[in-house]
Amino acid sequence: MSTGLSRATAYRTVAGFAKTELLSGVTTIRTVGGLGTFDTRLRDGIASGKKIGPRILAANEGISVPGGHMAGSVAIAAENIDAAVAHVEEAKRENVDLIKLMITGGVLEAKEKGVPGELKIRFGNTSL
Repeated sequence: MSTGLSRATAYRTVAGFAKTELLSGVTTIRTVGGLGTFDTRLRDGIASGKKIGPRILAANEGISVPGGHMAGSVAIAAENIDAAVAHVEEAKRENVDLIKLMITGGVLEAKEKGVPGELKIRFGNTSL
């Protein structure tokens, strides 16, 4: 995602996935963490008729913590409450439909089936 070409290629790929979903019969999808503002851009492109795809409830990037689930890929790593609140404010400016909190280590960290891993979003004595 470091160059314009890689961002354009990734966005085109995501838009292609959305079109495939619609043509497969899916009429609505919810994103739960994404690349930059791709989710809202694609949602708006579909709503305006410029892109083909299902209705999208868009989250854009989720919120995690350093070393937490998906931090650095489809989620930003908030190191403290102020950073998390700043990301929520940015998400509001991006006009997201929902905000994904990645509050555990994810299923890859689970010690047994059905357990999502330990709580990761803790700032001092405060948990989000």
